[in-house]
Order: sequence, then C-alpha cells, then structure tokens
Amino acid sequence: MEGLDLGGAATPPAAARVRDSSRGEGEDAAAFAVVAARRAPGDALVEGRDFPTLPAWTSDRPFLTGSHLGSGAGGSSVARDAPKPLGEYDTACQELLVIDDLLYAMMGVEGRYVTASRSGGGAGGVVTFHISEGLEPSLRALAKEALPLCAAAATASDYAERARRFESGLVGHALAAEMSELLHDWHTMIVQLEHQKNLGRLSLQALWFYVQPAAPALALLARVAASAPGLRGAPLLNHLHREARARAGDVAARDLLLRLLRAAAAPYAKAVERWVYEGRVEDPYDEFLIVERADLDKASLSEEYDSRYWSARYTLREDVPVFLGGDLAEKVLTTGKYLTALRESTDGLGRIALGADARGTHATRINAAFKHASNALLRNVLIEGDLRARLLSMKRYFLLDKGDFLVHFVDIAGEQLSKRAPDISVDKLQSLLELSLKLSSASSDPHNEDLTCALERQGIIHQLLSIQSLRDDGTGAGGVAYDGDEAHVAMTPKEALRLTGFETFTLDYEAPWPVSLVLSRRALTKYQLLFRHMFHCKHVERRLCATWQTWQSSATRATATADAGSLGRAYILSQRMLHFLQNFVYYLACEVVEPNWHRLEAKIAEASNVDELAAEHDAFLDACMKEGMLFWPTILRRLEKIKSACLRFADASARCVLYTGSHTTPSPW
Repeated sequence: MEGLDLGGAATPPAAARVRDSSRGEGEDAAAFAVVAARRAPGDALVEGRDFPTLPAWTSDRPFLTGSHLGSGAGGSSVARDAPKPLGEYDTACQELLVIDDLLYAMMGVEGRYVTASRSGGGAGGVVTFHISEGLEPSLRALAKEALPLCAAAATASDYAERARRFESGLVGHALAAEMSELLHDWHTMIVQLEHQKNLGRLSLQALWFYVQPAAPALALLARVAASAPGLRGAPLLNHLHREARARAGDVAARDLLLRLLRAAAAPYAKAVERWVYEGRVEDPYDEFLIVERADLDKASLSEEYDSRYWSARYTLREDVPVFLGGDLAEKVLTTGKYLTALRESTDGLGRIALGADARGTHATRINAAFKHASNALLRNVLIEGDLRARLLSMKRYFLLDKGDFLVHFVDIAGEQLSKRAPDISVDKLQSLLELSLKLSSASSDPHNEDLTCALERQGIIHQLLSIQSLRDDGTGAGGVAYDGDEAHVAMTPKEALRLTGFETFTLDYEAPWPVSLVLSRRALTKYQLLFRHMFHCKHVERRLCATWQTWQSSATRATATADAGSLGRAYILSQRMLHFLQNFVYYLACEVVEPNWHRLEAKIAEASNVDELAAEHDAFLDACMKEGMLFWPTILRRLEKIKSACLRFADASARCVLYTGSHTTPSPW
C-alpha cells in the first residue's frame, strides 16, 4: 500500500463540496441579511441577531465537538472498565493491542492503552496522547513516534469542527472544509491500515512506515489549527499567507499552505468579484473588505452641507488581504462605489460587461473593472446627466455670467426684496423668478426649471463662520484656513430681523442623481455664498447708479442753490463709490470667475473619473471664494462696511435731492 502525501498542490474538489454543503447555511444567512445591514461596523456578531441560534446539543455534547479527548467525558469508547496491564501480555499481543489503540487514536478516539490528556484546561486546550506503562521498550519507542500524528490529527479535526459554526465566517468555513477534505484522506488511509491489521498483515513497524510521510503535513495542519482560532476574514488569509511565505524553502509545506489559502480565499474572492462586477456587498458575517453603512442615504448629498455619503457609505476595512495590497484595495473600493452609483441612477445600469469568462490575474481583472466602471459613471454624469450644460447654468445664474434675468427679476421683485426678510413671501419671489427666467435669455436653458430661490436666516459673514465651525480643524469650506476672526458667534435674532431681502436672497438648484456627486449640497452652498456676495455688490452698484442718475437730473437745479458746493462734493463722492463697486464687480467676474472657469473646463476634459471631476469642481469653487475675499472674514467685514456706507449715502442722497427739489432755502445736507 502506498503512503499518503498530504502535501500535494493539486486543487481538491472541496470547494464544490463547500458550495453544496453551505446551501442551507446561505439561505439562513440571506434571512439575516437585513439585520446584518443594520449592524454597526465593527460590532461583534451576536447569535440569534446576526445568525441563527443553533440547538444547545451542538455545543454541549462532547463527542460531537471533539472536546471529549482528555476531559474524561465518557471514558474510552473501546472498553470502559480498567484494562489489564500491558506488562501481563507477551510482546506479540502488546504489539497488536498498541496497533489497535493507535489506529483509534489517529481517528481521534481514546483506546485502552493509548489515552489523551488536554493541557490548558477547557475544550480549547492542547491534546496530547500517552501510552500506558508496561509496554516493551522497543515497541514503546516506535509507538511514541506515532503519538504526535495522533495529536496533530485531533487538533486539526477539532478546529475543522468548531470553525463550521456561523460566527467563524465564510473564510473560516472554507478553511474548515478544506481541512476536513485533507483529514478525510487521512481517515481513509487509517481505514485501509485497519483492514491490513484485520488481515494480519500490519506490524507496528509497517504502521509507522505508512503514516510517516503524512507527519509533516499533519504537523502543519495542527499548527494552522492552533493559531487560527479567533481569526476570521482578511486576518485569517494574511496568517495563512505569512505561514506559506515563511516556508518558501519547503516546497511540500508551501504547496499545502497555498492549497489551504486558495480554498479559504474562495468565498472572499467571490465577494470581491461581486463587488467589482455588480457593486453589491455580500457580507453576512462582517468580514468582507468593504464596510457598508446603510444608514447613509444618497439624498443627503443634496440636503446636507457636510454629507458623508460618498466618502463614508462604503469604506475599506482596517485589515486588507495581502493579495489586495497597495492601491489595489482602493481600486476595488472605488470600482464598487461607481457601480453602485450607476445602479442607483435612473437608467438602471450597474453590471459591467466582463462576464464570468474574463481571463488574467486578479489585479488585471480589477484594473479592467475599475476602468470600465469609472468610464461608465463618468459618461453617465457628463452625457446622460448633461453636467457641462448644468455647470454653464450654474455659472449663468449663480456667478451672474448672463445677468439679464437678474435685471428683470430685481425690477419686478425690488419692492419685495426691500422688505425685512421675515415679511417676504418666498412663494411670490419664486413666481417672479420664474417669470423673469421666461422673459430673459435664460428661457432657452433646458435646466432652468431646476432653479429655485430661498432666503437665508443670517448674513453672509455669519454663514461663513457657521460653516467654519462645522470643521474641527478650523478650516473653511474647502479645507482652506480662514484668517483669524474674533466673531465666531451666531447672529442674534434682533440682528436677523433687521436683514432685508437683498441681504438674504439666494438661489438654489436641484441636481439629480448622479450629478449630485458633483453638484452636492456642499458645492451648492459655495455657489450660494458666491451669488450672495456678487448679488449684494450688484445691488449696491445699482443703487449708486440710480443715485448718479438722480444727481444728473438735478444738476442744473443744484447749481442755482446755495448748496452747490456741498452737492458737488457729494456728486464726486458718489462717483468714487460707483467706481469702486464697478471695479470690484469687474474683478469678481473677469479676474476671478473667468480664469478659474477656463481652468475648470480644461480639467473636466482631462478627468478620468467622477472623483477627479468633483475634486476639480471643488477646487474651482474654493479658488473663486478665496480670490473673492470669502475666505478672509476680516477683509469681508470691511467690505460689508463699505457697502453699508454706500447704501446709507444713496438713501441720504435721495432724501437730499427730494429736499432740494421742494425747497429753495439752504438744505441741512
């Protein structure tokens, strides 16, 4: 009879058996999928919540779990009475009795003269076998050589039995199935040896000859089984990989460990494949590479400034398998995120076209999946989502690229905007905005229906400071540090009541998915800050222009009064104010927005994925805000004081002209 070689590198059919034997388990796991989705990442698995509760007898009966060895539970299965001492038998009988007990011990069963003990206490202790006293010295020396094989087989069998429980995870289940396959070959050889014994053809020397080739493999299985408890998922795979790398010089041991690694990694690789091909997380036992937070919803991108959906909905687990090391794990994460975004879009895409017959290494296939997913989502955002046209709409409306609609709107809504903010009807403003859009060049914009209006509850400086307070590192909307400012407190209700519609009016935009990945609430808030900044400057400029026209119409009358010198100085002051505001608005439009916009267009043409697109868009907005003084509250506060002085001057000028037009006596101006 040939000796058994457990160190073979051939891939066994155990993977197929795992799939067949785990069908019922998979159904149970699917039944608990909803509960697993609600489990917080990192929480320990709880029996009855995350996986089905098993009957008590599956853990209480020692002969089912292998914990009977060395624990005295039930004694020997061969003879429960005290056996006759070995020394009372002759040498030939001693050899037959020891062979019989050794065959039992190799199957994990205590005999009459070969018994087990467990060190460390409890069911998880190390099992060792001992031979009773009285055995002939030469036979004893030979039998003791086989005892480590018995202990190694018992240790491996104990782990294979315990790792089948739900809490071990799919990787542990697959490793246990592969070890059971190897132990099945070992048990088959023991049965063949027992047959030889029954035929009277097996001596102790022959027994050792047949089992000796399997000793290194069994010792290696026992080592893995002793160090694997407590490991699951990626840590277990990495442990097997380290063991295989440490035995690079031992071909048989390395091949055996690689065989275990391939089998244990099969369910993990299947989960990775489903993630990079379909964008779905299949992780009933909380061990997969990707951690999903089901509590984060994509709607938060359009509703919350500090939304963490895109960055935190799917994240990498802390432990990553070595075969996904480097930037490969990040590509796996990004690929699945892109496919998820595609699947949740209106066109229903979400499975890439590589198919099951894709060839190449896992790195090649992941890179191909990443390229396909990134191109598909980018195409979906740019073409189906019409991102370029939407960005042009944002520039037209929020950055006042074509402000004819705003002129119409201010003309018909000026009375409403002059009121205090609490007294303004937003619905009326919305209807007036829609009317101005239809009467202007914006009527040709296919996305003008997504534009709405709103009223903020605080001034622009306080809004900037409140956004700054959302961040723990003291940086602004785009991670750019604000300058030091002493007023980080919120606006008081009395101050808020004094704000007018011109100071609180802003636009809003409803971006559909997946365009909201770029036009998120964070980006829209930056657009709104830029719009409020430019709109209020345009409002002050408009008031000063009206004041200048008033001075022009009353210039002849003013020269005939005694206040001609004072009115002349006021006229010059209005010219200087108007010159400053016009130049500042020109600076914002032509030296801030336009150069950054041209750079953004070039970056959009070069972007290879949506993340790059969103990053360049955020960089554009941050550059506009920084160069437009919105990241410098101290300077912005001084600018607000200048605009406030201009508005007070315009009001005083209107009163003065009205006064000089109705009186011939000297004006108090």
